[in-house]
Amino acid sequence: MKKNRNVEPSNGNGAQRRSDDRRVGLRRATDLERRLADIEHLARASQRELDLQFKRIAHIQADLDRVLRELSLSTHTAATRTRMA
Repeated sequence: MKKNRNVEPSNGNGAQRRSDDRRVGLRRATDLERRLADIEHLARASQRELDLQFKRIAHIQADLDRVLRELSLSTHTAATRTRMA
């Protein structure tokens, strides 16, 4: 037969031990909930930062595409003028 870990035969005060175990469990649960809330907050902040970075990248890419398109058009126009001359 297995020993009941919640009962200490030395002092015969199993009720006190169970009460202490519950308090420890509640303290751990509260601590874990707080840590989870902190992690969720960090995740939201990281997501906002990533959104900003992706928007910046999209703007830079759009500007780069515009410049390349303008260069391509000006090169094409210059080549056309050279052929006509």
